[in-house]
Amino acid sequence: MRSLKFSALLLVITGFTGFQIASSETIGDDLGLIRDLLPSGNSTFFFETDTSIKSPYWLPDTRLMISDADGIKKISDELFISPTNLNQNSDYLFFAVLSDTCMNGIICDYQDIIKISKNDGIYQKIVKNLKSAVHISVEDSLFVSESNGKIWKISLDGKSRHLLAESENIIMDIASNGDEVYWIEEIQDMNNQIMRVKDGNIDTLAIDLKIPYDLGVYDNILHWNEIQVTPERGAFAEFTAIKKYQETSVAIIDEYENTSPVSLSHVPHYGPYLQYGDYLFVVNNTNPSPEIHLIETNSKTKFDIVSIDYKIRYLRADNNNLYVIGQNNNGFIIEKFPLPVAIPEFSSILVFTTSIIGLSLLVLLKQSFHY
Repeated sequence: MRSLKFSALLLVITGFTGFQIASSETIGDDLGLIRDLLPSGNSTFFFETDTSIKSPYWLPDTRLMISDADGIKKISDELFISPTNLNQNSDYLFFAVLSDTCMNGIICDYQDIIKISKNDGIYQKIVKNLKSAVHISVEDSLFVSESNGKIWKISLDGKSRHLLAESENIIMDIASNGDEVYWIEEIQDMNNQIMRVKDGNIDTLAIDLKIPYDLGVYDNILHWNEIQVTPERGAFAEFTAIKKYQETSVAIIDEYENTSPVSLSHVPHYGPYLQYGDYLFVVNNTNPSPEIHLIETNSKTKFDIVSIDYKIRYLRADNNNLYVIGQNNNGFIIEKFPLPVAIPEFSSILVFTTSIIGLSLLVLLKQSFHY
């Protein structure tokens, strides 16, 4: 995942209750299954699966869609088989699809990588027959993992590749920061580790992890989520720890109880989560209407952002907006909320505006923010 730096961050706090946020914009509703979403400037790209196409076998059933000032439309007429790992650079989108050899088969073990132009939808398969499940991270090259333990550096046109690392373990996720590549290896069930290759050297950064996922790099700090299943209240409850690796050690940012049959109504339970620099967006599922919280990870200060009247499937964010992808009885919904932050194009100043018993307090702090 690419680390993006911004010069400043503006946070507006109203009284003691939370951040100020404007009304949402509905990008689409009554949609098919939304498999992934990627903001890109003034456009939003997402996979939409036609759920009316039914077969016991793998079939092309998913389109790549674009939402922009002209509304929602297809970027290409092509249908893809189970696309995953939507990534981008300035001109192209990259993602993995099940290989054509999977058609008319029940089980498929291979994936191809697609490169498609954002401007005209022209696409090509640049890498074929990688061992499923593939994970992709885009820098000046593609960093690609195969589930069979191989980590590749592949040129953006797919014409050259270099094997960076090889393991006997299953690769569960990948992230990159410049030429540094990180990945999760599953040694055995509930026993995972995080590895790094840097300057040709392979290091183990974290061991004895339960079920880590969603690996990402922000401000040169590696973050991930980790599910931990523990005996709780006479049953098994699921907890997610948000962790980071910084310099030489692993630290827990925070820990939350996930929604499950044993979640108590008076105990906040959460999911999904989105790391955003030094902040976390978390969905509180305690009440019938999910509520999105913003948590400052250093102080653990929590702010209530907005309540949602549908089930939230996952969150995405760009420099200015939070994208909420959810589902109700009519299908999938995509809503865009202006972040309770604004990034001005001037000096590195973090501005907090708040009110204390009727008095205005302005605090100026030098700060760089990464997403």
